[in-house]
Amino acid sequence: MVSGANEGPILCVGLMSGTSIDGAVSVALLRTDGADRVERLGSLDHVYEPPAGARPIHHLLKAGELAIRGAAGDMAVAAQLYAAAVRRHVESTLRVHGAEADRLIAELSRSFHGGERDRVELGDLARRSTLVHADAVEALLEALGRSPETVACVGFHGQTLFHAPSSRVTVQIGEPQLLADRLGIPVVFDFPGADVAAGGHGAPLAPIYHQALARADGLARAAFLNLGGT
Repeated sequence: MVSGANEGPILCVGLMSGTSIDGAVSVALLRTDGADRVERLGSLDHVYEPPAGARPIHHLLKAGELAIRGAAGDMAVAAQLYAAAVRRHVESTLRVHGAEADRLIAELSRSFHGGERDRVELGDLARRSTLVHADAVEALLEALGRSPETVACVGFHGQTLFHAPSSRVTVQIGEPQLLADRLGIPVVFDFPGADVAAGGHGAPLAPIYHQALARADGLARAAFLNLGGT
């Protein structure tokens, strides 16, 4: 993701979103050499959607979590389960059944698609999530007065919908090529999947970043505590 320590620092953007969609994508711009120097130039939280109203993205992503969890991370099976997961989520969360559940599901789908379609697929979630991540990067660069041409790469974690590292399975949705095309910046991705497949817990960049922070502050020994996750 970053250059070697002897090549000098570069600008890179990092993206992160919560496992159960906490409502926002966090984005930061760093200047780093990947080893001894790390400087945060700015950050912001970009919301998926306003907290008021129907909140179609929130509900449909939560249903995606249910489907992928029920399929134990198998995306092909999850795609088959998704429609039932949407209904289960709407009924349990919004306390409706029957025709009223049908109406609310159709309303969520039309809101998600801008009124064009009455059904949302898992692939639709991946595309929409990617575009929200792109919006977050563009908002940060605009706020900092930086152009995309000055950024060497974007680190794209993706939206986590299932995480079971003990079983060596983790699922993040997102379309890296779409993100790269939209931003005009190279995108590095699939850190969690590769790390979990190798026996890790899906956060391979965290210790590298923490080590760089400690070195930048001249600390010979340091402990970092990561609080979060639900």
